[in-house]
Amino acid sequence: MKKYFFILVALCAFIGCKDNSGLYGLLTDYDARIAKLESLCSQMNTNITSLTTIVEAQQSGEAITSITPIMEDGDVIGYTITFANYDPITIYTGRGDSGPVPAIGVKQDTDGVYYWTLDGEWMLDGNGKRVTATPQLKIEADYWWISYDNGATWTKLSSAKGDSIFQSVTQDENYVYFTLEDGTVITVSKGGGGDSHIIDGAIQAIFSVSASTKVHFSQGNLQYRASTQTWRFAEKQYDMIGDDNANISVSYSGWIDLFGWGSGNNPTLFSTDYSDYQIFIDWGVNAISNGGNKTNQWRTLTKDEWDYLVQTRYNAEKLCGQATVVGVHGLVFLPDNWTTPNSLTWQGMQNNWITNQYSATDWSKMEAAGAVFLPAAGYRVGTKAHASFDYYYWSSSPINDYEVGAYDFAFSEYSAGSSSNDRFFGLSVRLVKDVK
Repeated sequence: MKKYFFILVALCAFIGCKDNSGLYGLLTDYDARIAKLESLCSQMNTNITSLTTIVEAQQSGEAITSITPIMEDGDVIGYTITFANYDPITIYTGRGDSGPVPAIGVKQDTDGVYYWTLDGEWMLDGNGKRVTATPQLKIEADYWWISYDNGATWTKLSSAKGDSIFQSVTQDENYVYFTLEDGTVITVSKGGGGDSHIIDGAIQAIFSVSASTKVHFSQGNLQYRASTQTWRFAEKQYDMIGDDNANISVSYSGWIDLFGWGSGNNPTLFSTDYSDYQIFIDWGVNAISNGGNKTNQWRTLTKDEWDYLVQTRYNAEKLCGQATVVGVHGLVFLPDNWTTPNSLTWQGMQNNWITNQYSATDWSKMEAAGAVFLPAAGYRVGTKAHASFDYYYWSSSPINDYEVGAYDFAFSEYSAGSSSNDRFFGLSVRLVKDVK
């Protein structure tokens, strides 16, 4: 405002300050316009940051617990979104009478990653690469400027054609739908902070197991009770049966969770004759009581898919590691788009059980953010259950049709990767569901 004061003094001296009401009006109008644009720019940057959080929430399985309208002069101008574990965010819908804004949005490409768009086209940085980092906007000399590097450099935008990043926010009993200006809809589950991140036994976080295949993991290891012929997933990810697997029989009324390879049609088989395990029947063909209770909803990962998950997907070494959860040793997998919950820490592949330790409360936050835990559940041979320094989960892949063995996924305090065992070994099973 100092420059306006000096201009006013100079003009007053020139015209004798006889009638300067018009000049004051011009300056007031200009100030009001600048204030509106600065407010609009601030709201746009808030929307951009909030959109980043919404995408992360969708991909990690985070749940929305409440939506509160933001009112101004009796109209809804936006919403405050509260999550089960994330910090609350604010979004604004519409721009009022402040003029057009840059048409910014996001789209999911075939690799499953959301990239930023501008005017419906991929937003490209100075190296011609699609932008995943959160952009920033500013207004300078009546032009919109954008930065892809946290404000280190700025690029002037040639035009502003948009109305708002968010076209609408709607909801039903289970989901909140964020519709962007270009019609893209991002869906986030609702819940009261409970198990809304789990639907029909499937943790809603997304994991890449090949360049083109993504899956949801089941909420826990597979379990079976012979006396009622009932399949279920463990209630907690760190639950395991242990020594009681030695009671395996066709009439046992307890639960077992260690199975011979491909025994989906004969889960109480404990023969040590490999010829009894020649044909693989996936456990996922069965109706899982707390997994949707329909047949053919689940499946077992192949050897190559286990390898991709732990070795090949983007940031694989940071998204997998040993941990101790509620006193249970095991291996953690984190979803493709992972954000560590506030107040918690995570370090991938530390080759010990100590670095990543979580209480029940801590783990509930990790799980709500999409984390998967494979407990170190040992193995069974015949009717003898064993603890071990290495822990095994079956794959659906045989070594070949004539070998006695099949591939599994193994981990210990120091390593994780493909292994193999005789098919009659009773190992843990963790099923997945393909993302449609």
